[in-house]
Amino acid sequence: NFVNPDALVGKTLTVNYTVDFDDTGDNVFWYQWIQNGSTYYGYLAGGNGEPSGIGRTIERGTTSFQIAMRTGEDGNNGAHVTITSIMLDGVQVFP
Repeated sequence: NFVNPDALVGKTLTVNYTVDFDDTGDNVFWYQWIQNGSTYYGYLAGGNGEPSGIGRTIERGTTSFQIAMRTGEDGNNGAHVTITSIMLDGVQVFP
């Protein structure tokens, strides 16, 4: 959740990560954001431990941005995600 969402409008948020999945089907990795009280989703690619990232320009009314993972049918996560950095307009804010 953003502390001061109005100050972020027009800025680009970039989350860099690595992710790898096991052989279990139905593991899903996605991002979601809340804008004007509604939740929106988009699926993320990546795998095999390769560097990946998602960049998104923050629009007015956006109050939250998350990445999330859903486990496969057997309930076994079998996946590993590492957030390697978070950038705001090209300036690293994490770690």
